[in-house]
Amino acid sequence: MGEEVNYAAWITLTLVISESYLRANKLWSRKHMQDVAESVSLMAQGVGLLTLGSFAIASYIDGSITGIVSSAIWFSMTVFMILVGTGVWLRNTKSMTFLEKFKMFFNKETHEVGDLIKDLYSPTGKNYLLDIIQKIALIDNEISDKEKVILEKVFKEWDEDIDIDSLSSNSNSMNQNIIEIQDLVDKYLDLSPPTNQVSRLVDLVKLLVKADGTVTDEEQLISEEIIFQLESYVTEGGEMVRYDVAIVPQRDDQRQTIKELFPQLKYTEEAHGDTYLNEKFFTLAMANIYCEEYKKVGLNAVVVIRD
Repeated sequence: MGEEVNYAAWITLTLVISESYLRANKLWSRKHMQDVAESVSLMAQGVGLLTLGSFAIASYIDGSITGIVSSAIWFSMTVFMILVGTGVWLRNTKSMTFLEKFKMFFNKETHEVGDLIKDLYSPTGKNYLLDIIQKIALIDNEISDKEKVILEKVFKEWDEDIDIDSLSSNSNSMNQNIIEIQDLVDKYLDLSPPTNQVSRLVDLVKLLVKADGTVTDEEQLISEEIIFQLESYVTEGGEMVRYDVAIVPQRDDQRQTIKELFPQLKYTEEAHGDTYLNEKFFTLAMANIYCEEYKKVGLNAVVVIRD
């Protein structure tokens, strides 16, 4: 087992080297282009350095040579990206110092984050949007300093007041919190917002989830589900695998439970009997969460991959 793990580590290192080379090679011939420099997020690269630092320390403690080498390679790649992003090779910035270049591009990116928020503004969907981003920020039961900055900027741009200190996690289970967020996204999309606004919401969700440099299991689960859901709206379906949850009642009392608690489910008659379908899932993990909730009230539920 130890040898297999060792082989896997060296294979991973080989892939890291290959990927880094291909990325650097692609950028090297374009490093002098203004558009390329502006496409690099200095904020994201900064968060990446923090993540790499944690990984490098963990690899050093574990004595993992491949982990340390991988960290060094990714660190070098991140530094290269930062140099590209600060316009080191641009002709029109040659007279500027590195700090002046960094400040200029960083300030520009900060303004672009503000533009992203402004583009999301919609009087009819604003309340849903505010609820969605607050609940996503709270999904791991804490709000980091970087998440606070994003929330405050969003509320300021939308002329809304927010007391970050008053925000606190509720007593709901993780499943209930995730279900609430998806329900809010459903209601928001029912308003038929413009696709460019929905695309901007996708960007904001990604920014919020990765803001503190750590993506929890809860953030990963809900972000994948709603990002797929939003992108499906933008592409009008697209080529995405969909999952349904099928409930097959065995008794009359179970049928009554479904009618009372889940009247929105689609009823179909199958060869094996009555079936009620929940047809709205883009990830297996989210479908499984709903299965768990249905089983808690005594219903037999299974996940079905849509044909």
